[in-house]
Amino acid sequence: MAARHEARQPPEEILVLSFTKASAGDMSQRIMASTGKTIRACTFHSLGLEICRAATIANRPIIDGHTSNTVVRNTFEQLLSKNIGYRLLAFKLMSKELLGKYGKAAKSEDFQLPTDDYGFN
Repeated sequence: MAARHEARQPPEEILVLSFTKASAGDMSQRIMASTGKTIRACTFHSLGLEICRAATIANRPIIDGHTSNTVVRNTFEQLLSKNIGYRLLAFKLMSKELLGKYGKAAKSEDFQLPTDDYGFN
């Protein structure tokens, strides 16, 4: 950084990357205090997001955590209601959670479609 400053590199051509917003802000303030110049400092993630938006996903909104959870929950419920294989896999992977949540083990009937056309019994 000091070498770039000594070479009179224009501030707009300097990018400082950090792992956290706090440290990026701190570095930006320290550089401003020592050089009097405003240097861009950001996180690796914010730079990556900026590159993606500029290159490939411009104008696509980033969904928040609540919306993401809703999409995942709705998809999971659709798969459970329509796919016996998915129900069986979900039961196998989450049997301990189901037992703890409902206080009793789920029965095989809980995972059957109204008409058992698949012959998995």
